[in-house]
Amino acid sequence: MIKKRTSLLILTVYFFLKSANAYADSLVIQTWNMQWLAIVPSSMGVTRHDPDWLALRSFYQQQPPDILFFQEVDSAQALQKVLPSTYTLLFSDRSLSSKRHHQFSDINQYTGIALAPGIHYTNPTDFSLPATTSKSSRYYSKLRWATYVIVYPKQGKPIHLLSVHLKSGCSTTKRAKSTKACRELSSQAAHLGLWIDQRIERNERFIIGGDFNYPLAAANNPIWQTISTSHPQDVVLATRNLKADCQVRSKRNAKRLIHYRRLIDHFITSRDIVLQQVAQRTYAESDVKQFQLSDHCPVIATVTH
Repeated sequence: MIKKRTSLLILTVYFFLKSANAYADSLVIQTWNMQWLAIVPSSMGVTRHDPDWLALRSFYQQQPPDILFFQEVDSAQALQKVLPSTYTLLFSDRSLSSKRHHQFSDINQYTGIALAPGIHYTNPTDFSLPATTSKSSRYYSKLRWATYVIVYPKQGKPIHLLSVHLKSGCSTTKRAKSTKACRELSSQAAHLGLWIDQRIERNERFIIGGDFNYPLAAANNPIWQTISTSHPQDVVLATRNLKADCQVRSKRNAKRLIHYRRLIDHFITSRDIVLQQVAQRTYAESDVKQFQLSDHCPVIATVTH
């Protein structure tokens, strides 16, 4: 009992000191697609038991960021089983009761941003990233809402944050570029480009983090060109040189492991944001085999001022 209380005290002191030093010198950010993180299992998602939740929480607390860009989270209750209770959880506006028509009846994949204590912020209205400009189109998707938050460091200008989860299924082959999935992804990329244009024209700093479902660092790829086309010198793919080495459990066979060699989780920043120590956090092989973690490995970085 004494050992348990001591551990809790150390953890409490750690988060207090982290809060007190927020923005003092640097800011740790992380983006993580948490794979159908939900309390209630669904045929669409994955089932997690108590040991799985404990493993996710333990993994998170090994390197807890100041800001988490999250994707595929169904509820605050689910996220609170992984993150410390001291975090502020900001979900996409799609999760609001007034947006029921944008939600699914059983389980939802929301984007969002979680903030450690001591970080000042405002929460502007979010926006969707539709596959076309028309909601009447059959390509319109309920899933693709970006979460928009502005944080205010003690030094420097505010930073505009966007957590995104873009359309899956588009590959980099020439043949794939004309597929429905690639047309949808291209439209979403164009919407992101417009948001970036607004930030740059207003001289505002920004960081976009999330699951782009596409290797943006691939040579001459049209998705990155669409995102950065208006201001190619002012938009930085901070994860361009990051090596991908994510090892996860096969969806068809839990005993088989899959290695993902192409990075699809990224950070995009304005030119005046500097990210250092950009890395992919990988899971221990034994944990992947034993626990239901996620089919994405988080990407973490440090913002210096």
